[in-house]
Amino acid sequence: MSTDIVVEVLVADRLVWSGEAPGLAVVDPAVAEIIEEIRVVPPEISINPQAYDLAAGFGGVWAIFAEGTLAKISPRSFEVVGRTELPGADNIDVSDDAVLVSDRLGGVLRVIDPRTFEVRDEIPVSGNITDIESGDEGVWVLDPTNGSVTEIDLEGGRTGRSWDVGTGARDLGVGSGWIWAAKADGTVLRIDPLTGERLVMDIGTELVALSISEDPLEPVWVYTGTITDPA
Repeated sequence: MSTDIVVEVLVADRLVWSGEAPGLAVVDPAVAEIIEEIRVVPPEISINPQAYDLAAGFGGVWAIFAEGTLAKISPRSFEVVGRTELPGADNIDVSDDAVLVSDRLGGVLRVIDPRTFEVRDEIPVSGNITDIESGDEGVWVLDPTNGSVTEIDLEGGRTGRSWDVGTGARDLGVGSGWIWAAKADGTVLRIDPLTGERLVMDIGTELVALSISEDPLEPVWVYTGTITDPA
């Protein structure tokens, strides 16, 4: 029996950050070597110390760890420069003026002050939220169980428009004026955030993740592999 292992990867400050034991690995892409390993959660607290979601912004790399630890890491010193405990935290993203952390069991999206780490707001969000993405197109969350993407109105403290993405959505992206979803059936779905109009692009193989730029001239990257544990 094989078990899928999902490793979160982030490119920031010309480095590759990977959520791997003992917590977070920093890779120099020029030589493809790990140059730093950062432990945030002590082993006596959790048997799963690796970061399971990552984001970049406000001069640091942000990571969510087991037991709901939110930490900010300096990309220069590789030291933890701030942390707080957010029980139930499972996904993270960074908007223009806040750090956004979802708690799918609690049914809320927490809006965190990036300087004080204080919770500014808790926005009710129902469903099985597995991804948060923000950009010029706004803040959107993915619910693959319900097959939808939903806009988050940060100023109003509520949810907004919701568009259907169907079943099998694996990853969400916003950029180049669109909302994007990578799906297990090998398709990329592009959605107009204003009208909900959809365009389906067939890649032809199972998709795991995608990467989007705000520059419409930049390509859309999709990850088509899976990592399995042979045990």
